[in-house]
Amino acid sequence: IDIYTRMPSVYGRSKFRFLDQPGEQQVIVESTKEGYFREVTDAAKKAVNKGRAVIVFFQNNSRLQEYMSSVQYVKVVNKGILDETLAHEEKNYIIKKAATSGQV
Repeated sequence: IDIYTRMPSVYGRSKFRFLDQPGEQQVIVESTKEGYFREVTDAAKKAVNKGRAVIVFFQNNSRLQEYMSSVQYVKVVNKGILDETLAHEEKNYIIKKAATSGQV
């Protein structure tokens, strides 16, 4: 494919689900950062409400910073941020804490 065109839907928000996947493991396509951050937050909150631990990976540090600046970030409780600037001991603490039920 050498050329492609992308157009917004004229029928409203997409309800696309990849391969009609059932249950909680759906692939969701979001067209905006706000929608993407909302989906990340909702998925994390659902897992925490079920008593599960959650680890969220971002593409890079700038995307993490964008998320941390969004309105969705404050909706996540019991969060720890792991990035390359932390000392080794801090990284170990956050990793151990992340494996605890109810943590993000």
